[in-house]
Amino acid sequence: MIFNETLVIFSRYLLILVMFCAVWGKLNNRANFCTNLTDTFRVSGSVAMAIYCTLLMLESGILAALLYGNSLQFWGFLIASVTFALMTLVIIVLLLRHQVFKCNCFGESNHNVNYGDVIRNALLLTLAVAGFLIDAPSTAFTTEHLLLLLAALPVAMLVVYFSDIYMVLSWRENQA
Repeated sequence: MIFNETLVIFSRYLLILVMFCAVWGKLNNRANFCTNLTDTFRVSGSVAMAIYCTLLMLESGILAALLYGNSLQFWGFLIASVTFALMTLVIIVLLLRHQVFKCNCFGESNHNVNYGDVIRNALLLTLAVAGFLIDAPSTAFTTEHLLLLLAALPVAMLVVYFSDIYMVLSWRENQA
């Protein structure tokens, strides 16, 4: 396998795992997610529910497109790129306004949005952009695919919990 193809396959598996965690987390945490939207953006409960449903459908669509691969892989990467770009922009605006917002992107969480979320989203955005810019069609599942999937598993967990890791490292740095 050439590097470009390997990068796209790894990116695809990583984004599948991350999107699965996002969808699963939102499905199991609807009330907190909607409450955070209502409190932070001062929207009504029905608007928060509409945003929740839209994000859930968007992330499920990305997940489905990347799982299917083939002709839908390009669209999965493209929609993921736009989604991560918009989410990163929202997080940056919240941080610049010093607005407190609990991140429930992957389920119930007690941490406020921080620059770790920006770094995480920037990484995911980079992988999604690479996925749709590099013309590497999805191929049959091989041993190399299995190895890339196994490599993506721990990386996905690091990505999902990156903001928490960032908080711990920042706290330790601030204590020194």
